[in-house]
Amino acid sequence: AVVPTQSKDDPGLSSAHTRGLPDDHTGPVRVVQIGEVDENMCCGTHLSSLAQVQAIKLLHTESKRGNTLLYFICGERVFKFLNSTLEINAKLNVLLSSPPQQFAPMVEKLAKDSKSHRKQCEKLSDELATLHASALLASPEPVLVIHRPTCDAQFSQTLQHRLGEEKRPLLLTMGEQGAAQVVFKGPDEMVDRLGKELMKRLDGKGGGKNGRFQGKFTDVGKVAGAVEWLKSEI
Repeated sequence: AVVPTQSKDDPGLSSAHTRGLPDDHTGPVRVVQIGEVDENMCCGTHLSSLAQVQAIKLLHTESKRGNTLLYFICGERVFKFLNSTLEINAKLNVLLSSPPQQFAPMVEKLAKDSKSHRKQCEKLSDELATLHASALLASPEPVLVIHRPTCDAQFSQTLQHRLGEEKRPLLLTMGEQGAAQVVFKGPDEMVDRLGKELMKRLDGKGGGKNGRFQGKFTDVGKVAGAVEWLKSEI
């Protein structure tokens, strides 16, 4: 690399990659030329010795518009980056019970196991919803009532699908004290007539149409009373 000095009005400056000089700039302009690779105006801090840089770490490259951008850090930032990396490695070492060289394979294995477990849970949820639907269909109760301690969208969808064209209304509540959901499904006229009042009795908020009303509430202790009221209205 060479660093020639040019004047502000030198036409050779047009070949340097830069955003331009400030209007009030005075004095010579240094241009850093790296062979035929690049040519930029020198706008950085001048060092009396390269030892002042301490260290340079190339992080990665990025291809952009036919060029390759280099990302790097130097000086004190290298040591901060190293300290941060060591701290992260120490935490991951405890969590994964493996050395840094095994972090990537361990995370890949965990991701694969998580995907497999998720599929198993989805299958179990589907089977559970099918069993509950069969039990509800066999029940003589005028209102099909079921509560699940967890909010599971797949369970809700599967249960409603398995119930098919059942005419009796379904009251499905999911969740625990402080965070629960409700689905009220049945004939359009019935849901339109009773949906809003049901939510009032649950002290919740919601809405719906076309035979389906859903919402959120917090006090699961009010479900029993809402069920008795619903039976009385039907």
